[in-house]
Amino acid sequence: INSSHNTYLTGDQLNSNSSVEAYMNALRRGCKCLELDCWDGEKSAKKKPLPVIYHGLTLTSKILFEDVIRCVKAYLMANPDTYPIILSLENHCSLEFQETMASDLETILGDFLYVPDMKNGEDNKFLPSPRQLIGKVVIKGKRPPDKDDDDEGTETAPSVAEEEEDLYAEPPANEKKKKPKVLPALARLTLFHGTKYKDFNDSIQSPASHMHSISETKITKILSKQAVNAPLWQEYNINHLTRTYPKGARVNSSNYNPILAWATGSQVVALNFQTPDMPLMINDGRFLENRRCGYILKPESVMSGEK
Repeated sequence: INSSHNTYLTGDQLNSNSSVEAYMNALRRGCKCLELDCWDGEKSAKKKPLPVIYHGLTLTSKILFEDVIRCVKAYLMANPDTYPIILSLENHCSLEFQETMASDLETILGDFLYVPDMKNGEDNKFLPSPRQLIGKVVIKGKRPPDKDDDDEGTETAPSVAEEEEDLYAEPPANEKKKKPKVLPALARLTLFHGTKYKDFNDSIQSPASHMHSISETKITKILSKQAVNAPLWQEYNINHLTRTYPKGARVNSSNYNPILAWATGSQVVALNFQTPDMPLMINDGRFLENRRCGYILKPESVMSGEK
């Protein structure tokens, strides 16, 4: 799946501008997984909480969550037959701002939003196919954690979306904020539930909607720790998704080579689309297939779970 990291940024990770246009540019380029780093913003004149998107605790500018959702809707209205667009929510918002997020997703997107039927356990064994979700928006985020399910954490505060190894914005341990709760109204809209990686033998047994987010540095650590991890990771990725992303030290928004992550069978290999370096060119070339629809079949070599 053609995937973007920190989609909103137009430059580096510290003081560049955030832009709604960056989302439209990514979509027109064939991107089908967009990242939204969501934080509490101001309140409107009518006291409505207004969530914002930016790279938290940096000097990057802020844009409204609502404007990004309207941008996605505009693309869907112009391209109703597009393969599903995944919104990867990195949620740092308080409950009242999450209420606005859930309301905006449902009100603005309407029938474009895919709402999973968790009561029937549809996420336990198999995920819906991309063809079944044509013209839909799918949410990746966090549902209320189980007793032993830790959030994956980010560079600035505990996150609902990914474990970010961000070296420049990590606050002292005694100043870290308490993990934010996940609003049930927002969790209800979430198909892909981000969970912390511990062991692939355990992960393989988890519901199909559970997925891991793994940084580029952790990719090599996992693969070098035990030889069996490579085939186990491929086996996990047969019925689950894995998202990988650049390490936090890439403050200049450079990219990592996506080939190793693809070789593990990982589907959502997120890159910085604002940086036209060699890894992004490799990604662009890979997704020329299928009329640049943003989805291509994995080769059989990574589907067996064998060496």
